[in-house]
Amino acid sequence: MIVRTAQDVPELQAEMAAWAHDTTGHGATGYFTTLFTAAGIHRLPTGPAFAGHTVPASVARHLADTLDLAEAFYVTADMTALAHHAARSLTDYTFTVEDLPAPAGLLVFQDPPDDSDRNGVRRPVHAITWGPQRGTTAVDYWTRHYTAMYPVPHTDTRPRPHPTRPEHRLHPVHTPHHHDFALSAALHPGSPVDAAFGDHNAHTLRLLAATWLLMGQTIATHTTRDIPRAARRRIARLTPRTPARVRVIELRHARTSGDGAEENTPGTRAYQHRWVVRGHWRRYRAPRFSDEVRARPIWIGDHIAGPPTAPLIGGQRVHVLKR
Repeated sequence: MIVRTAQDVPELQAEMAAWAHDTTGHGATGYFTTLFTAAGIHRLPTGPAFAGHTVPASVARHLADTLDLAEAFYVTADMTALAHHAARSLTDYTFTVEDLPAPAGLLVFQDPPDDSDRNGVRRPVHAITWGPQRGTTAVDYWTRHYTAMYPVPHTDTRPRPHPTRPEHRLHPVHTPHHHDFALSAALHPGSPVDAAFGDHNAHTLRLLAATWLLMGQTIATHTTRDIPRAARRRIARLTPRTPARVRVIELRHARTSGDGAEENTPGTRAYQHRWVVRGHWRRYRAPRFSDEVRARPIWIGDHIAGPPTAPLIGGQRVHVLKR
């Protein structure tokens, strides 16, 4: 499923859920068995979640449960740009489940951020799923047609990519919904987000955490959209549990002196970009604030400057997260 608009996200969720429930060799269990065996992965951060299940079967079942409960989110390019900007200073953040926009979710980026695998190869993260698992929140990254190749037995008769090393014959592993598993992490309540991944992947997880936090604040707007009837019918055939709606997360636009309204006035500038002015994270610890306000960092953005239709770039200055 190629997501081109927000209205495509529920159908992607339905396709992923149907695949996760499929216990045949064409389903998620067969996919993860091939993937984990080839990559030498014998356990994930949280370990098997279900007694009597192998790791691949356990991962597939957890994914199915997650997608059955998940709320669908679509984050616009502007909102992703702001989250990138905000994530740079979110270096001392500890995860709490209260910061999640939903207990389980599927989030798709309009402008996918890049992440690095263990070899430092960068590829865009198109979607992220999360859900509760054994006292943690399991977070999975999904790329679209990830081009990584995995080893197959030396008896395979296909042409050799590396003629001098037959044990390194390779083949691609893909999913029918065109989103391939890239990485998984377990977020423990009260633990630093940076501890969940290594250096290569820390920024993407901070970006996700910043996105979650910004989604709950006034700088973001939420619009719930239903999808066309034909797509609803396809979803009902795949997985009747999947809601036929998506929440679109957009950046709230604010008019400023640089919003383009006065571009033709003598003495004013015609700006080509928008930017966040002096954005920073702040924690309110004073007793006069509610428990909810004191529990999480708040993004403080003085304003968004520039023409409303111009591309958004990073802010002029970033302050560190204050505890």
